Amino acid sequence: MTGLFQKLVIISLWIGFSNAVLGQSLIDLSSQKYETLQDVYQSFQSIDSHYVRHHDRRHLFVKVYLRITRSIDNLILEGEVHEKQWLEEAMISFAEEYRKALLKFELKNNSLLPLPWKFDFDQAKNLNWGLSTQLLLSLNSHILHDLPIVVSRSSSSLSELSRYEEDYFKLNKMFKNIIPELFNIVYKESHFRSTSFFHPSEIIKREVVKRLVLNMRKVAWERASKLTSFKSNQDRVRFIKEISEHTVYLDTLVLELDPFLSLPPGVLLPQNLRESTWRALSKIYEAIGVHAPEAELERDYANLVNQF
Repeated sequence: MTGLFQKLVIISLWIGFSNAVLGQSLIDLSSQKYETLQDVYQSFQSIDSHYVRHHDRRHLFVKVYLRITRSIDNLILEGEVHEKQWLEEAMISFAEEYRKALLKFELKNNSLLPLPWKFDFDQAKNLNWGLSTQLLLSLNSHILHDLPIVVSRSSSSLSELSRYEEDYFKLNKMFKNIIPELFNIVYKESHFRSTSFFHPSEIIKREVVKRLVLNMRKVAWERASKLTSFKSNQDRVRFIKEISEHTVYLDTLVLELDPFLSLPPGVLLPQNLRESTWRALSKIYEAIGVHAPEAELERDYANLVNQF
């Protein structure tokens, strides 16, 4: 009876814990500051569960974020980086930016909420946008806005920042390799059936996302360097405001790209949507310092279609 009693007590405690977690609001789940990567994992998993239960479209970003964070964590454990402590602390601070933005949004504290996250969270309620588009909006906010702030805070000078540059860009290889897996997550959440990754639309979409993410990370590093170089807080605040406004501008262009991003796998981009798609994509590339004329984008896509 003792063994059975102990099992019943454990089950009762677990049910009580589960009910307590299920009963928590997003404000509860985002109120506790992260001190360790374990805090990040536990909190994001709880936030993701809350999003899924409430059919909140923001869950896709959290799923992808957890997958990317685990990949970076594995690189650290495998000894692939030189500045292990710096990268771990940066990952925690990076997650903190999302936690703080979510908390401010749920508290309706819009005066302190970064503009890109306000735009992103508001758009999550709009069912007109596909999940791929929603994910890219969140990536924009996190990479172009949060990442420069986090990286610049980790260094007191440009010389110190330069110590971390190799590890920072070493992560690009991981991002290149993980993008197909991220598309699988998107398609699964969108209830799309899997398809050949060699279809023209899939090749272009993967290339677009890869190019955007890698170049956004490059822009983020350049912004972090500029923030680190400022002597006055006034200059720093002014530049962060510029970063926020530029990120929201990019978000508006991403919305124009929605018909392309939201194509079901294996479906060609309709002819009547190509001009507007390449125009929006060309503007996005230009906004992050990549030269890609509309005619070039159309030619690349047409060549892939002809080869298919």
